[in-house]
Amino acid sequence: MENWTERAKTRMRELGITQEALAEKFDMTPAGMQKWLAGARQPALNDINRIADTLGVARTWLTHGIMADSTIDGLSGSAQEVLRHLITIERHSPLPSTFWQAVESMANAVTPIPKTERSEDPVRDGTRG
Repeated sequence: MENWTERAKTRMRELGITQEALAEKFDMTPAGMQKWLAGARQPALNDINRIADTLGVARTWLTHGIMADSTIDGLSGSAQEVLRHLITIERHSPLPSTFWQAVESMANAVTPIPKTERSEDPVRDGTRG
């Protein structure tokens, strides 16, 4: 799915919610909601977040297609600080794959991540660095 409107319509189908029912929850006309969902008019981010809440999905998923468990939101302050620092370093000058393998080994020493939850990552398979 490419944009928030497609993700919203998919979730609406899953829940059996019509555009008319969603418009009613927002106290707007069905035509107004149709324009939002067709991409003819762009609602404010606050309204998109309200749609996410109404549909029972993560705001980051609806707006960006990012699952909540793939962000640093909700982590402790120190974990967020370290991860942001590593992300900044990696974006500026990628770290060698041996570094990331060591980090993965440390993480797995605490609690292994099942293979099915791991994303395809060139760092992990050693094709980069």
